[in-house]
Amino acid sequence: MNSKVNPALIGGFILGAVALVITALVILGSGRLFKEWQVNVVYFRGSVNGLNVGSPVMFRGVAIGRVKEIRVICDMRDLSFRIPVLIETDPDLIRTTDSSVDPHTALSRQLTEDFIGKLIERGLRAQLQIQSLVTGQLFVQLDFFPDTPLRLAGDGNGNGYQEIPTTPSSFEEVSRTLEKIPLDQLVQKVMGTLTGIERMVNSRQLADSLESLAKTLVAVESLARQTDSHLGKLVAGVDGTLVEIRHLSQNIDAQVGPVSGSLREAAQAA
Repeated sequence: MNSKVNPALIGGFILGAVALVITALVILGSGRLFKEWQVNVVYFRGSVNGLNVGSPVMFRGVAIGRVKEIRVICDMRDLSFRIPVLIETDPDLIRTTDSSVDPHTALSRQLTEDFIGKLIERGLRAQLQIQSLVTGQLFVQLDFFPDTPLRLAGDGNGNGYQEIPTTPSSFEEVSRTLEKIPLDQLVQKVMGTLTGIERMVNSRQLADSLESLAKTLVAVESLARQTDSHLGKLVAGVDGTLVEIRHLSQNIDAQVGPVSGSLREAAQAA
């Protein structure tokens, strides 16, 4: 005997399966399907090697988003290339202290182009920073640099997304400096210098010069010893001479008295 299938039971199974799928999407996607993300575009001038889709976007050390997409755009007029990077930030992580707005309300609907434009005027810039020295992974750092120039690469490559200007980090400046150094020429000069030093160290002329220097030092040492011995005799002779000069001066003093008396008597007689 055939039994009829209960439509309500089938509908319950279908609704349960749909609910499970939606729950799994929400859990696995951390609510990304239902979250309103703020998307902007940045253009880095140098290489973005080490920056990947999913790399974090930080604001003063706080993770507020991630890299959504990295593109390569070729300008057919001059065959130049630009690399727009799309970043998406979570506005729910930003709160406001405006008295007219609930402080517990996220800024999700207030992140308009005017608001970001004001931040850019105050110096909001994007930088590439090193996330790990071991792996070489990079991340996008957002911060305020009011003394840096505002340079925009222009739209047309970011599908209308508002652009956040960039400024080079110390890491990028060091990388550019290293790229400009002619390492091959520098290595050749260093190798040439080392070769010259090796030749000089192993040369026969240097060995002869060192041998001559050793002989000269020995001769100087012998001369110093002889000079010391003669100097002792000379000092002794000088001491004897001084003693004789002292005796002579005493004798002269003894004779000067009588002679001066005789001279005085002769002067009186005259």
